[in-house]
Amino acid sequence: MGEKQQLQASSRNHGFTLVELLVVIAIIGILIALLLPAIQAAREAARQTVCTNHLKQTTLAALNHQDAHKTLPAGGWGYLWVGDPDRGFGRKQPGGWIYNILPFLEENALHDLGKGTAPQSAAKKTAAAKMIQTPLDAFNCPTRRPVQVFDTRNTLTHFRTPNYTDTVLTVARADYVGNGGSTNNDPSPPTGPTSYTDFTSNWDTKYNNLNNASNGIFCAGNAMKLSKISDGTSHTYLLGEKKMVPANYFNGVSNNDNENMYMGANGDVHAWANTTTQYQAEADLAGNGDSGQFGSAHVATFNVSFCDGSTHRIPFDIDPPTHQALANRKDGVQINTKLFE
Repeated sequence: MGEKQQLQASSRNHGFTLVELLVVIAIIGILIALLLPAIQAAREAARQTVCTNHLKQTTLAALNHQDAHKTLPAGGWGYLWVGDPDRGFGRKQPGGWIYNILPFLEENALHDLGKGTAPQSAAKKTAAAKMIQTPLDAFNCPTRRPVQVFDTRNTLTHFRTPNYTDTVLTVARADYVGNGGSTNNDPSPPTGPTSYTDFTSNWDTKYNNLNNASNGIFCAGNAMKLSKISDGTSHTYLLGEKKMVPANYFNGVSNNDNENMYMGANGDVHAWANTTTQYQAEADLAGNGDSGQFGSAHVATFNVSFCDGSTHRIPFDIDPPTHQALANRKDGVQINTKLFE
């Protein structure tokens, strides 16, 4: 055989047929299909770890608030109110728990926007508008949605003709809520006082009545002391993830996600737990309600923190009476949280 023929034969012997190439491509496709769920699971595990760390960060901030002011963060006044840096940190503060922990998250500048300006003045309103349009990484679960501002609903007139802020079309929202107990004791009407004077003359008494009826940690016009948690700090929810409908992550339609996160007491920033269907923990599934219960975008569990600073992943199928007992700070039932480690 000539040298040219030998080279041609050698080339043919080291090539691939079309069938062989198709087989290799098919094998690669099968391997990708087998690996993809594992990759997705690993990514979700990483996102859930980030979510847990966010909850841990905000929980430590709440406990640092307790160390500094001798109470946990105040619950705020109602959904028409946002934090006011000239009103301190107790029950006279109209902003809720998220606003009150900002200095303990190294967000002093955000907390102090508008400080020293007159109530409902143009300067105060402009500062409040800037605040409620400032999202923070620590308050969003990466499984659910990115850190950004979200559209307001056209029906929420107080964002368009407000009495405490400039007109805004987008606001920051949170995926974490404070434990309101087993009974919803947010103010009625949910707007809260109409003015600072109205709070002093009328609502302070109303809030005292709400506080007496509340068995959770956060309630309108309340600043809870750890000494009031008679079931023990390791047996009582502090913060947790809230349940939402996926279709409403960005549109502000859900009842528990249509305001801003720096507001006073409301179902956007509080959740409750009891044996009724409305307040049992649920996953974020299309069609499920979203009216103030705990839940998450994760597969089988939602993250919570306890008043001792620990964080746990609670299964969605938690026994409803157990879930209720963990939300109630004073029912005499002490649940072993090691069950959720």
